[in-house]
Amino acid sequence: MAVSLGLLESAPIEFGAAQDVTGGGVLLAAPTLLAMGLLAQREFYALPRGYYGLESVFLLLALTALARLPSLEQLRYQAPGEWGQLLGLDRIPEVRTRREKLKILCREAGRAARWNTALAQQWITAEQAAEPVFYADGHVRKLAEGGRQISLVSTHPGGEGRRLAALLFARWSQENYFRYLRQHYGLDALVEHGTEPMPDTAFTVNPAWRKLPAEVRQKHAHLRQRQALLEAANLEQPISEPAVTEYQLRQGQLHERIEHLQRELEALKPQRKAVPHHVLGKDLPEEFRFTRLRSERKHFGTRSR
Repeated sequence: MAVSLGLLESAPIEFGAAQDVTGGGVLLAAPTLLAMGLLAQREFYALPRGYYGLESVFLLLALTALARLPSLEQLRYQAPGEWGQLLGLDRIPEVRTRREKLKILCREAGRAARWNTALAQQWITAEQAAEPVFYADGHVRKLAEGGRQISLVSTHPGGEGRRLAALLFARWSQENYFRYLRQHYGLDALVEHGTEPMPDTAFTVNPAWRKLPAEVRQKHAHLRQRQALLEAANLEQPISEPAVTEYQLRQGQLHERIEHLQRELEALKPQRKAVPHHVLGKDLPEEFRFTRLRSERKHFGTRSR
């Protein structure tokens, strides 16, 4: 009643004694979620007064992931009263209310990315003993003796090879983790419809660069075709002055065409090298600009998990 009259910002969260609560084990992760900054988002997000406050919505998102539900839409098949006990409320919001809350939270583009940046800074600052290390590895190369070798480049000034090798193998577990998320948590699922302009700071393939390699490949194909005709040419008719003249004319034309293609290739290769492979979105010509699928709600849902 107090919430409906606008006397409270949201319904207070109150946990009471209960038995046999479905999915109650997810609450064991609540202290960890709070320590990781799940509810430290008031500088980025806000909701109007209502029964379900900001903390309730964020906690619901996190518990949904812990309960292995791929999306909020799957909550329609869960008991609202049982799940309400997990939030310290009498029930969870219905489908329409959840959609309205998410629409408000994801209204501003780029806010989820800023929230993610703030969380990352918080985590890095909390781990003073841990030093961030960047490394890049190449493809596995087979040695002549039967062994294998992997090239590894790292920003660590004095890192031992064994430690870097351990980080390399740990990356495989990370890849398995993301594969698991894609399969069971809808990490790549489409969560909203519509498109948005590509940001000006995003890099994309330069249309001019894409055109030049195609021209080079086409010229190479024509050149190989003319060279094959030149090598396979022979005088099949009985030797006579008209036949020899015609043969020499065809051969001369092929030589001339081959030399012309070679000059064109020599002119295209420096152009291809001079044109940048990627350009910023703001530098694209108007006719080559494109849009992308809306990403704010996707980023928000991924980060809240």
